[in-house]
Amino acid sequence: LYDIAEVDKQDRIYSYILARGKGVVGVGTPYFMFYVLQALFHSGRYQKAVEIIRERWGDMLKKGATTFWEVFGNWTLSRCHGWSSGPAMLLSAEILGVQPIAPGFKVFQIQPHPVDLTWAKGVVPTPLGDISVAWQEVWEEAENETFFELKVHIPEGTTGEVLLSGLANANPTVSLNDLVFWSQGKIKMKPRGVKKVEREDNNLRVTLEGAGGYQFKVMQLTTVILEGYGGTRWKMSSEEV
Repeated sequence: LYDIAEVDKQDRIYSYILARGKGVVGVGTPYFMFYVLQALFHSGRYQKAVEIIRERWGDMLKKGATTFWEVFGNWTLSRCHGWSSGPAMLLSAEILGVQPIAPGFKVFQIQPHPVDLTWAKGVVPTPLGDISVAWQEVWEEAENETFFELKVHIPEGTTGEVLLSGLANANPTVSLNDLVFWSQGKIKMKPRGVKKVEREDNNLRVTLEGAGGYQFKVMQLTTVILEGYGGTRWKMSSEEV
């Protein structure tokens, strides 16, 4: 969590801990597990963190809990405990993807990490207003493709930076409010409300400075439309082209 171990040693430490049977620790409280989950998210192990939340907190829900208990297993003390609510914050920050960059969310970042989920939505309250985010994978039957849709609402007086990740092995087409602004690895136009568009390694960073709603669509093309003589069109796998 605090990067005390060197990077190469971190991987070995995580592998050793996670390989030891069930979960990260045999016995622990929801309070302590907050720091374990933080460390997993911090190191990019999003899927493992979500699996632990499902296992530990999901067990409470299976037993009929409507609030989170003070301890795992069976409730013996408090049945509604503040220190057990860590996943509410962590899922909003890491999976939904909303995190502050400047104090009071004056500037904030939205970087979804879908893991094995197909959708997520939520609202993050801030001193300047609510930040609402909803993302989902959508099957487009007409095009025989799946695209990623992200809807965000930016409060007045704030700047939001949207990071669209996982572009290393893809050549996506990205639209904002149904206007294509990124295609074939470069910007085509700068839509209204957009201050800046940057490619950062495997991420596309879009800086929004206008309040209101924005709808992104990311098409990770697995097929390519080819056009031949006479306007004949057909699809081929991108690996064949």
